[in-house]
Amino acid sequence: MLNKVVIFGVGLIGGSFARSLRKAGAVRQIVGVGRSAASMARALELGIVDAIGLTAPPAATPLAAHATPLAAHAAAAPLAASG
Repeated sequence: MLNKVVIFGVGLIGGSFARSLRKAGAVRQIVGVGRSAASMARALELGIVDAIGLTAPPAATPLAAHATPLAAHAAAAPLAASG
């Protein structure tokens, strides 16, 4: 079991990934990272993630997944690189 997973983008793909990890009991904490505070708050409210952030996770995070549309990867890259 992983202690923490960080998912960039918790829409359809990232949210489904998060829910699957939780259902499988594969992770203790799921952190959602995104550009929209409103979307991140909604993911937290729905129980898709345990915590939210608008910046990159610490370098010690065991798994970080990009679940953003291809066109958004360029915008998400600086967030990932800053950790």
